[in-house]
Amino acid sequence: MDYNAAVAGHKGCSIITHPDDVVGNGRKRQWILDNVVEDSDPFVFLCDDNVTDLYDRGHFTERMAKIIVDRDVIEALIYKVYDVAKQLGTNLFGFASIWDESYFYDSNTWHFGRYINGFNMGIIGREQQFDKRNVAKEDFDFFLQTIYRHRFAVQYDRYGFRKYGHFVTSGGLTTVRNLQTELADIARLQRRFGKSIVCLATKRAAGRKGQVGKGNAGNRLSIKLPF
Repeated sequence: MDYNAAVAGHKGCSIITHPDDVVGNGRKRQWILDNVVEDSDPFVFLCDDNVTDLYDRGHFTERMAKIIVDRDVIEALIYKVYDVAKQLGTNLFGFASIWDESYFYDSNTWHFGRYINGFNMGIIGREQQFDKRNVAKEDFDFFLQTIYRHRFAVQYDRYGFRKYGHFVTSGGLTTVRNLQTELADIARLQRRFGKSIVCLATKRAAGRKGQVGKGNAGNRLSIKLPF
């Protein structure tokens, strides 16, 4: 996002810019962890700049779920899930990866083995780091590190952030992300965590029980957890 546009669109917020040579999501997210420090708790919530609002997927109207744009309400919800994750003893939390309310089940709102998407990722502490070599799959690497260390992450499925212009608008990774960088990231994940854990799968296979999937650049990455 352009700096002037960020200032105009986020009045009252402190805008911090990273150096131009910090390229790729792995390096950018680690730069944030290294340079953004909270006085009370070493906690940061990473949210993409193309997020427009938060959906309450459990609050149905005739047409759609309730749309939340109030900053204080969203911040309070983030702190609520943060507090749950902290008390349970993990370092990673987030909200639903899909904002569509048709995927929501009110009897199953909390999840502890689902992949936490990088566009809404809460990180507690600084003992865990992003792999700077990853251009686009850095969130998968971080999630798997958490699973390896803590055995679970916290996802509150009732709420989901909505994004616009994914893979369409300019900026972000559009100049560095392609099929080759995606495959290189996947190969790196497989070397680190094993091909039995990280594999390419079809959309149908990635939706089966015990797997979490995400499709990018024509590939769908499937994570098969052994528990």
